[in-house]
Amino acid sequence: MTALDLVGISHHFGTTAVLDSVSLGLDSGSAVAVIGPSGCGKSTLLRLVAGLLSPDHGTVTADGAPVSGPGPERGVVFQQNALFPWLTLAQNIRFGLDEQGLARSEADVRVDAWIRAVGLEAFADQRPGALSGGMAQRVALARALAPEPGALLLDEPFGALDRITRGQMQELLVSVWRRTRATLLLVTHDVEEALVVCDRVVVMSPRPGRVLADIPVDLPRPRTLSDRTSQEFVELRRQVEAVLHDAMSPIQ
Repeated sequence: MTALDLVGISHHFGTTAVLDSVSLGLDSGSAVAVIGPSGCGKSTLLRLVAGLLSPDHGTVTADGAPVSGPGPERGVVFQQNALFPWLTLAQNIRFGLDEQGLARSEADVRVDAWIRAVGLEAFADQRPGALSGGMAQRVALARALAPEPGALLLDEPFGALDRITRGQMQELLVSVWRRTRATLLLVTHDVEEALVVCDRVVVMSPRPGRVLADIPVDLPRPRTLSDRTSQEFVELRRQVEAVLHDAMSPIQ
């Protein structure tokens, strides 16, 4: 079943074309990365799926229904964690549950479960200002997943983290994705991240963004940091990088 479907999507900001005739389908429970040069419309595409923008042309559907705005069935994590600084870690995670009107007892169970899932039991009563960048992104991930969305949309969620923390967060993301089986759409600049987390890598052209390649990632899971030096991983990375390089090469 196709959980997320974009058909013939075009979008402009003023007179600038950002996306041009993009079509992309994500099967239910799949993990797909979108990668491309800066300014190619990756984040715009994700915001269209999230319902934060509307396309100029084409359609965006989630589980067969047109996307007309944000909804709890599509959780979103941005590069900036966007946590509420006046709320504790636990209160941030339960925010979406309160918005849904979930019973307090059930909300408490979900919040406790997600605090444990992201390994922050000792910080439940801390506010975001007391957390490191990696810890704050763990909270943002838990907040997005607590309402049990059918799709999880991530826009460069670990881009501001150091390499070691980023690797740990990638492994955590895969762990919680396998547990929830939410449909995952990841926007990233990092080819290795795309290959570690996802099972398809969609490569975009420079602006206006078009789909240049849709590359399957046929690597066994789990994919740890040490797997990144395997022959199969290196070859896939070269394949993605070659498409990106050709797209960025000046016209002769």
